[in-house]
Amino acid sequence: MTMSTLHRNAIITGSFDSYCLLCEVHLKENVEDHINVPEHKEKLQHSSYVQKYKFHHIRKVLKGYYCEFCNILLPTLVNIGLHVTSNDHERKVGNGLLKEVDGGVTAFDRMFIDNQAWNGLIEDTICCLCNKEFNDKSVHLKQPSHILHLIKKGVHMKERGIVYRNVDTTTLHCMVCNIILEIKDGDLHFDSSLHLEQFRKSCELKKKLDENSIKARIDKVIKQEAKPPVIAHSTCVKNKETDVKKFIDDNNNNSKNNDVIKTQEDKKTNAAKTKPEESKIEDALRHPFQAKEEAQILAKKNKIKFKFAKQSAYCSVCDVTISSSLKRIKEHIEENNHKKNLKEKKRNQVPGNCKKANKNIIKIPNAYFVNHLFEYELNLIPGPLGDWVVLNGELCMESISYSMITVNCSLIRCQACKETVLNLQNHIKSSRHEKAIMFMPVVISLKGEYVREIQPELYHCGFCNLVAGDWENLTMHLESDSHRTKKFQCRLKHECLKQIS
Repeated sequence: MTMSTLHRNAIITGSFDSYCLLCEVHLKENVEDHINVPEHKEKLQHSSYVQKYKFHHIRKVLKGYYCEFCNILLPTLVNIGLHVTSNDHERKVGNGLLKEVDGGVTAFDRMFIDNQAWNGLIEDTICCLCNKEFNDKSVHLKQPSHILHLIKKGVHMKERGIVYRNVDTTTLHCMVCNIILEIKDGDLHFDSSLHLEQFRKSCELKKKLDENSIKARIDKVIKQEAKPPVIAHSTCVKNKETDVKKFIDDNNNNSKNNDVIKTQEDKKTNAAKTKPEESKIEDALRHPFQAKEEAQILAKKNKIKFKFAKQSAYCSVCDVTISSSLKRIKEHIEENNHKKNLKEKKRNQVPGNCKKANKNIIKIPNAYFVNHLFEYELNLIPGPLGDWVVLNGELCMESISYSMITVNCSLIRCQACKETVLNLQNHIKSSRHEKAIMFMPVVISLKGEYVREIQPELYHCGFCNLVAGDWENLTMHLESDSHRTKKFQCRLKHECLKQIS
């Protein structure tokens, strides 16, 4: 585990020992075990950076203010103001917010600087770091003198896309624009339209790199692990109707055995087939979040409505309100009265349009449905718009809805991975979550909508970020005024985003 990983978890480190500033625990060894404890993850999620110094990764903790880059604890806000302007902090911020990629480096995780600018090569024959001309670029880059200059001249990074090196005592090299200027003219240059335009272009390059990386990962996963027939991305765009038919035929023939993503509910159902004594022990050892998650799943399967705010559950079969605990729901399901009422309800139930409609549902994996994905990030477009995505140039929705993250009271749940989320940023960036989103089936028979099937008889509306229990409830939702209003709002946001970009 790298030291920066510990610091991002609010663990201050010394020569030998460590101390968790959130849990206030002295750690001598097994630090990695501590940061994986659910209680620590929960505290990390609820802690936050000081808004004014968010860029500098200054986290508010019980003992004061912790700088993740410098691994020091500051007592007051006044100390922070002095600390963030120091050369040592600026250098460490520069190292912490840079990442090497093919063809160059990324800064702030939102802009791209190519190798030529990173190495200080002005035009094609001058190196500003070595202050000399060269004939062969590839030879010059390998020379020890150039490598030493590259290492010794630290990178300075500030907000608004400012990335530069001090060449000497009077001049600096702006790596965004790849030009040399005097230090006294630096502030004027960084506020100029020329610099801001170059900053915008570097952000666009970073987005294109991300899009290409996502497409490459999709193609790789589809080839290696996908159970449906493997279809090249280009073929999907040109012959989409043919691909859809192939997928539907295979899906109908092997619907039970060839699910793209195996749900956690199946694993939990199999695990439940144990002895009663073992089940009781497992219930006692479960973490509260896990117990609540399982109680919610069990309630849905047995027509019981889960009420988070009141910490109760309503059984529509028996018309009674019970406790929302996992133990009470299990007890109620096993009661003879509930079983009797359930059988009677099934006997009197007339097959409705839901079963018939299900036969006409056409689904394809999200990886095949999304031909183009464009993200609008809050840090690039300040204001009330938030983080938004546009699919295929027409379907606009909030990023959190595209990622299938729903929030109920204080409970954050990923519908794609079917689990409660403690650290949202880490979860969304995980390869397991990306894979789940890629293979989530999209119902393409609903034109103008973005509905994904979480599991049989459970659907997610992309515009409203809402989960519908079955096809009948979904169709009722799609015809509701609230859905039409939300869809119209998303369309207006799309128009605003197009004008800003």
